[in-house]
Amino acid sequence: MSVQKLAEYKTTHSSAYWFMYKQPNCPPIIYSVIYHPPGLTKGVKEETINHIVSTVSKLSQSHPTAKLVIGGDFNDLDTVQITSLLPLQQIVNFPTRGDAKLDLLFTDIDEYITVGCIRLPPIHTNDHCAIEMLSASFLQRATKVQNHRQTRNNAINQSSSD
Repeated sequence: MSVQKLAEYKTTHSSAYWFMYKQPNCPPIIYSVIYHPPGLTKGVKEETINHIVSTVSKLSQSHPTAKLVIGGDFNDLDTVQITSLLPLQQIVNFPTRGDAKLDLLFTDIDEYITVGCIRLPPIHTNDHCAIEMLSASFLQRATKVQNHRQTRNNAINQSSSD
């Protein structure tokens, strides 16, 4: 398993970090963490979108087998362009701060698109919830554990009533 820093993007307003995660017998995954503060001008918002689109395009060319996961606090950035210009889907379908959906996850990994993600409580003093991406293999393990517990509990209940 290895993690390699690929790129860093910082302006006085926004920031993005790009990493590649590799493990044996799996395609590499490019992860990005983005922070885009609220209330910025249209030009700064376009600059952030252009950075995301151009970086994904460059990294996809240099790492054609890599999958993508882009997450972060996008605030009032219009992210429709991300999904219209790139082969990504946004998978967060719940509010992440109060009633607003500010924290988003974009991916091209079919398993994550199909299974989705869940909302977790905020970490420490943060006012945004945490988000966990789920995979089909995680759900299969969770179902097996639940079924095993139910079977074991039924067997215990059955033997105690005999």
